[in-house]
Amino acid sequence: MVLSKFFAIFGSWPSLSAAELYHLNIINPTNSKLGQDFVIFESQVDIAKLPSQSGGVVKSGQIIFDGTPTSSELASFLLDTMKIENKIYLGFSSYPAKASKQKKKNLFAIGIELKRRLKERGYKVRLVESRDGNLSSVVVEKNKLTSQTGVEFVYLKTDKKIYVGKTVAVQPFDKLSQRDYGRPERDDRSGMLPPKLAQIMINLNGPDKTGILLDPFCGSGTVLQEALLIGWKKVVGTDKSDKAAASTQNNINWLIKKFGLHDIKVRIMAIDVRNLPDIFDQNYFSAVATEPFLGSPHLTKPQAPSVKQQLFSLYLSAYKSLEKIIKPGGRIVMVWPVIFGSYLPLQNKIAELGFRPVAPLPPEWEKIYHLNKRGNLEYGRIGQKIKREITIWQKK
Repeated sequence: MVLSKFFAIFGSWPSLSAAELYHLNIINPTNSKLGQDFVIFESQVDIAKLPSQSGGVVKSGQIIFDGTPTSSELASFLLDTMKIENKIYLGFSSYPAKASKQKKKNLFAIGIELKRRLKERGYKVRLVESRDGNLSSVVVEKNKLTSQTGVEFVYLKTDKKIYVGKTVAVQPFDKLSQRDYGRPERDDRSGMLPPKLAQIMINLNGPDKTGILLDPFCGSGTVLQEALLIGWKKVVGTDKSDKAAASTQNNINWLIKKFGLHDIKVRIMAIDVRNLPDIFDQNYFSAVATEPFLGSPHLTKPQAPSVKQQLFSLYLSAYKSLEKIIKPGGRIVMVWPVIFGSYLPLQNKIAELGFRPVAPLPPEWEKIYHLNKRGNLEYGRIGQKIKREITIWQKK
């Protein structure tokens, strides 16, 4: 099969987005051209499904021009490749996004010229604009720019040249909102993991979904629900809280009905992570994705040392249990807290248990995408008390 050239526009955390696609074996140093917030790549991937299967991709599409096309070439592309009867919806965006506002006038001028050419041929044209320069996924979707009568042209500037693509799909914002705020059970302590971040964490385990995935701190079941929606057929969720286990079960029941899931196996249990080896056989799980308790959002600096020590003990106990029930080669993707800029000193202890750290990105990509000083992915706002450090460990 001939490889096609595609693009993916990353969300607010490009490092996480790039790492996710890298560990899914969609992009790599030999098939990709990187931008600050996008990637151009060659693949056999179903580009229309990418934004719904990966939490870090907000738009995806196909490259249609290597270089900057004229308005005449854009018009010819539209008329030759699209089934347009009367009205055409047009939109333009450019990346890197930091430069999009500067280019807004240029893109608008291109749009006006293209609109004029199409009107001369008898078509009605609506030019879709945004105050922010680039069109969001919501704007693209609501203005029919991925339909048979619409198009968003995306200009992508790398170090050496400009590519122009056509958006094929955008992140399903309505469904993501339903899965976050529309499910029956959600609370501030166990339900704060965003579905998009949960998807990224699951995908950092790699593309193979044939085994059993475990979330030993399942909370409200966000990781499990996203795993089922992106193709995992067997998942297990455990939590020491009876309330959390019940909430997870209610949410999974809702998800199965809401999205018509079938041929899946889900097991939810109220059990402490330290007791998992008493329940599950050795080498039972192939992957783990989880976010344990990170500490109270109301934590004060004087309380931080004591909380860090408690969490250190909890997390270390979790890895000791997981080492007994995860397969060799299986990964554990776990969020660790960064408390007032301070990290949990877990690496050496976990390495002693028989795990090796997995690099989130190829070394040459670290010049473009940010990792923290320990070489891990990090998720959090500037000044936030507790940030998320996303770690990847693999059993030897």
